[in-house]
Amino acid sequence: MSVDPILLQDNSPMPITPFERFLFVLEDVSFNIFSGAGYPGQGGVFYGTRGRLYLSSYRLVYVEMDPSNRHFRSFSLPLYSISSNHRFRTPYFRNPKYEGIVTPVPGGGLVGPGKFCITFLGVGFDEFQSFYEPIFEHSRPLHQQMHSLPNASIVQVPGPVTLKAAADLAATKKLAFASPSDPFTLFILRS
Repeated sequence: MSVDPILLQDNSPMPITPFERFLFVLEDVSFNIFSGAGYPGQGGVFYGTRGRLYLSSYRLVYVEMDPSNRHFRSFSLPLYSISSNHRFRTPYFRNPKYEGIVTPVPGGGLVGPGKFCITFLGVGFDEFQSFYEPIFEHSRPLHQQMHSLPNASIVQVPGPVTLKAAADLAATKKLAFASPSDPFTLFILRS
């Protein structure tokens, strides 16, 4: 997990690998995480009032949309660092929530394991849950695949596509370019 990962100009998270794609975006969520003893000022307590939640095959990214919140702008939760006892809660009279415990990464901003809660203030909870569960299940083998490489790097792991399948796919594709002066014309390279 990481406090304030790099955002692009449109406040969307910057991909951490060429293979990362954001599969689901949800508006109107709130976020909080408590780490350490849970007291404000310890460096491990973060509150987000209203923001946007991004889901990729590697991580969840919360981006705060309230400009008055000066504690943090965004928060990244790698799926492999979320403990398996996470849960979705749908109370009768309150908004649905996703809760869990995340282990800290060095330099990430938490002082110990953090208990997080994402509250869904608008619509989209059911859709998020249906997208999230299979991706979360795949995150553990994906993380193990990355660490089994001799020089482990997340840039080398293409997610659900294996390295051999990615090479086969690249062999069948052709490279094309568009001119900035005429964006409707494609120039296809011959191999």
